[in-house]
Amino acid sequence: LDDVPVIALTATADATTRADIASALFPEAPKIVVQSFDRPNLDLRFEPKDQPRRQIEDVVIRHKGRAGIVYTASRNRAETLAEWLSSKGHRALAYHAGMDQGARSRNQDAFLLEDNIVMCATVAFGMGINKPDVRFVVHADMPGGIEAYYQETGRAGRDGLPAETLTLYGLEDMALRRRQIDEKNGGEERQRVEHKRLSAMIDLCEASTCR
Repeated sequence: LDDVPVIALTATADATTRADIASALFPEAPKIVVQSFDRPNLDLRFEPKDQPRRQIEDVVIRHKGRAGIVYTASRNRAETLAEWLSSKGHRALAYHAGMDQGARSRNQDAFLLEDNIVMCATVAFGMGINKPDVRFVVHADMPGGIEAYYQETGRAGRDGLPAETLTLYGLEDMALRRRQIDEKNGGEERQRVEHKRLSAMIDLCEASTCR
C-alpha cells in the first residue's frame, strides 16, 4: 500500500515478542510506545500448592455468585475441576480446545451472559473474553511465563472494581513447564528464551516482596 501509515497493536508483549513483531512487519525500526500495565484494582497473590482444591474453593466461596476463571495446565484438569466444583454446589463449566465446538460455544456464551459461572479452562479460553465484571482469576497450575500470567490475570476486574487473583505453584508445575519447553521443536535459541521466561515466572512465584 505504498506510504500508508501502519500501526501494530498488542495488548501484552514482552521485549522479545515486540522485537519479533517489529522485524516481521516493518522494514525499518518503528517507533515503539509501551504504556503502563499497572492494574491497582487487582490483588495479586501466589501460594504454594497445599490442598489446591481447597485453596481454589476458598476463592470461589469468597466470590459466591460472581463470575470467575480458573486456568489449568491440562484439558483433563479443567474438566475434573469443573465437575468437582459443581459437586460442591457451585455453577462451574469447562472449556478447552478438545471439546466439541458446540459445547465450547455454549459454555462461553453462558459465561459471557450470566454472572455466577466459574469457568475452568485451559489457555484456549481467552481471546475475545471481554467480560468486565470477572471478580477473580485463579491459576490452578503455574503459568508458563509472566507474559501469559499477565494476560490471563488481566481478564479480571476490567470494570475497575476490586478483583482477586491467585496463582498456585509447586515443584511438579516447574518440572512440567521445563518438560514442555524441551519437547518443543523450536530450536536451541527458542528453548533458551523459553527457559529464561520460565525462570522469571518461578522467581515471581517465589518472591518474598510485594508484587
